[in-house]
Amino acid sequence: MKTAFRLAAICLMLVTATAARAAEPSSEAVVGRWVYSATEGHSEFQECPDFITFSADGTYKVDNECAGIDPAAPTVETGRWAIERSDAREFIVFTDRSPRSDHDFLGDDGFPRIRILEAGKALLRVEMCTVATAGGACRVEVYRRWAP
Repeated sequence: MKTAFRLAAICLMLVTATAARAAEPSSEAVVGRWVYSATEGHSEFQECPDFITFSADGTYKVDNECAGIDPAAPTVETGRWAIERSDAREFIVFTDRSPRSDHDFLGDDGFPRIRILEAGKALLRVEMCTVATAGGACRVEVYRRWAP
């Protein structure tokens, strides 16, 4: 009886741990090319949306045909990215940022880390805040996986 109880307890712990890990976004969920879709709470048309490509090697690039110096080479920023976990929250952290134009996809007062709200096969929702996050200056942006 004790053995059966211990086995049941171990199985419950494994299932709980696996479910908790599955709920956390992973690097694999973010890797790929994403196109800006909308900012929640705003009805806006984006003629030249940002395209963000997160590579498995930890590099990223942002393309924007209108903001790029050369429309044939629309990359406006490159750098490195990683997933950071803090206080049960997951963030995409941007380092070694190298802008190639005046366009800043993080916003005018961009903070080099964005909180992941949802990372699925087709949708990436992130919370982007300004440096003055204490004032609550945040917005939720939605990106869709790009599959031309």
